[in-house]
Amino acid sequence: MTPFALVLLVALAQGQEPKAKPVPKDSVEVLTRGCLKGRVFTATPRPADEGCGKELDHWFTEAILHPKPSPAPPKPRPGPRMADLPDACRRVLLAP
Repeated sequence: MTPFALVLLVALAQGQEPKAKPVPKDSVEVLTRGCLKGRVFTATPRPADEGCGKELDHWFTEAILHPKPSPAPPKPRPGPRMADLPDACRRVLLAP
């Protein structure tokens, strides 16, 4: 075999991805790094003492995560009018 054909054959063989096996309906696919052949993964409930704790549960309620929008936006308060300002302030604002 010529060297070019050998390189071409190796390149084509590496480019082929193995077909993924279908995941059974009652299972979940877990993606990990490294060689884990023969390992079994089990899912267990999180222990009560692990995680954020009861004191932070309030921040994860629906009312905090997804608050209801206010019915109407607040009306803007009127600001001071030019006539209400002192003469010195009015001159500064009207200066070019």
